[in-house]
Amino acid sequence: MIRIWLCCVMLFAGSVLAAEVPIRAWNLLLDHPNPAVAGLLRLSLDLTVPEYGPYRLIASPPMEQGRAVKELQSGELVQIGVFAPDEERERTLLAIHVPLAKGLLGWRVCLIRQGDEGRFANIRSLTDWQLSGLRIGQHRSWPDTRLLKENGLNVVVGSLYDALFNMLRKQRFDCFLRSVIEIEEELKQHPELAIEPHLVFRYPLALLFFVSPNYPELAQRIELGLQRARKTGDFDRIFEEGFGSTIRRLKLDERVRLELHNPDLPLPSRIMMADPALIYNPVSAQ
Repeated sequence: MIRIWLCCVMLFAGSVLAAEVPIRAWNLLLDHPNPAVAGLLRLSLDLTVPEYGPYRLIASPPMEQGRAVKELQSGELVQIGVFAPDEERERTLLAIHVPLAKGLLGWRVCLIRQGDEGRFANIRSLTDWQLSGLRIGQHRSWPDTRLLKENGLNVVVGSLYDALFNMLRKQRFDCFLRSVIEIEEELKQHPELAIEPHLVFRYPLALLFFVSPNYPELAQRIELGLQRARKTGDFDRIFEEGFGSTIRRLKLDERVRLELHNPDLPLPSRIMMADPALIYNPVSAQ
C-alpha cells in the first residue's frame, strides 16, 4: 500500500513539473542590478498562474543588449527582455506599457572618478554643462545615446557595457550617466569610482518588458499580472523596497535638475509617461 502511495506521489509530482511552462528570459533581466526588476516579472507570472499555469524561468546565454533585442525577434533564445523603448523596439517587439521603475530609468546621475567632484560643482543649468566640455559615456546601442546627442551633449560611445567602466577610469570620458535604479549596485562592483553628489539629469524614459512577437500569450500574461499587482498594491510595495531607499540616499529631490527632451520616444510610451498614476512624482514621494 505504501509503495502504491509513493508511486502516486511521484506521478503527481512529475505531472506538476511537466506542466511548468519554460520561459526564456534575457540573462541580464534576471540578473538586473536592481532585483526589483526580476521581482516584478516573477510577481506578474505568480499572479497569473490560475489562468496560465505554473512556469519556470530560464536564463538566456550571456549577451549584450543589442544582441538580446535581435534574439527577441525569433524568440528562440530569448522570449522576454527588459529595455528602454525606441521606435524599432516598439514596432518589432511586444512592449508591455507598464513602467517598471515608474520612469526612474530617465533619472540619471553621474558615475565619476574619485576626486573629480569639483569639476561638476559649479554647474547649475544644462547650458553650464554644454559649455563645460564634460564628456558622457554611453553604450552604442542604448536609445538614450542619441537622445543625449540631440540635447547638445558631448557623448563618447563604447560597444561593451563592462568596458565602459574601464573607459571612465582611463579618462576617455568624465561621466558614465547611469540610471538611479542601477548606479548603487554598479558602484559596489566598481568601488574605485564615485557617485557625483549634486546633479541629476531627467528625461522621459521608462524601463519596459519586451516580449518576442512569437509569444503574444506571454505578453498578455505579463501585462495582466502587472495590472493585478498595481491593484493589489504589490507593485507599489516592490517599488518602495527596490527603489525607495535609493531615492532617499541619492537625495534626488535636492539635486540640481537638468531637464532633457526625448524626441524619439514612441507615441505609446509618450502616452504612458504622461499618466501620473504610472510615474514617480517627487512631490508625492516626499
